[in-house]
Amino acid sequence: VILHFIGAYQVFAQPIFARMETYVAHMWPASYFVTTGYDLYVMGWLIRLSFMKLVLRTGIIIFTTLVATLMPFFNPVLGLIGAVGFWPLSVYFPVSMHLTRLKIGCRDSRWWLLHTLSMLCLALSIFMGSASVLDIVTKMKGATIFKTAD
Repeated sequence: VILHFIGAYQVFAQPIFARMETYVAHMWPASYFVTTGYDLYVMGWLIRLSFMKLVLRTGIIIFTTLVATLMPFFNPVLGLIGAVGFWPLSVYFPVSMHLTRLKIGCRDSRWWLLHTLSMLCLALSIFMGSASVLDIVTKMKGATIFKTAD
């Protein structure tokens, strides 16, 4: 689960990082801190190091982590995001690509088996999404946003 969240965070955070870095570069185009980068060669690999990116990305990660830990219903929100993204990204698209690539038609038993599996996973995603919404609603009734437990 942790490896999944690390990868997902990287994918979803990249547009935020890019937008913030563009904004900072636009606001302070003459700043030495913003415009300077360093090239490091580590075992034959070129690594471009920018202290502005390091500080900005670290700050964004600290902020999102702080917000996540202060929300009393963060886990149900993650469950809802996972339920919404599971079926299309992990089941439907891969199954569709597999069927298209191998040219498996609807007269083939593999086609029916894969579509049955896909529909079962869709039903599971709908069930898990509704359970997450119910959990969020239940926790919101008795919780104050950004209040930690004593």
